[in-house]
Amino acid sequence: MRISESMVRSYLRDITMGRAANREDPMADLSAYDEAIDLVGERANAEGNGFWLKTAINSLLAQPEGRIGKFAGQGYPFGDDDLIRIFTHTFERIWPDSTPNSGGERTLFEIVQMEDNEWARILAETSDDDDDDDDDDDA
Repeated sequence: MRISESMVRSYLRDITMGRAANREDPMADLSAYDEAIDLVGERANAEGNGFWLKTAINSLLAQPEGRIGKFAGQGYPFGDDDLIRIFTHTFERIWPDSTPNSGGERTLFEIVQMEDNEWARILAETSDDDDDDDDDDDA
């Protein structure tokens, strides 16, 4: 399954380029990111992307090598280990009842560049699949 990189980036940059990332030592206290994380979670859910953001972060945590650095933002020079810590904290804060993947787990999701209309088509197809599943529940 493919997930839109620009969609993921639109949420994660609010964390990696927010006020906490501009502190003298952005990795000293991850709770400094909590306000931005809460807003990202609320916005993703309100825009219908909560599941996709969760899936994308989980995918990045499972296989960070060569992928996670793309989401560092343009401010502080976060390394992969920093991003793993921040995105693990993000995952645990937004979805406290779920456990994030740890490094090395296989993921079936690719985060790739795509046109907005392609992402809209994927969303529509998965929504149609969900609607079909709902019909099965009524039978």
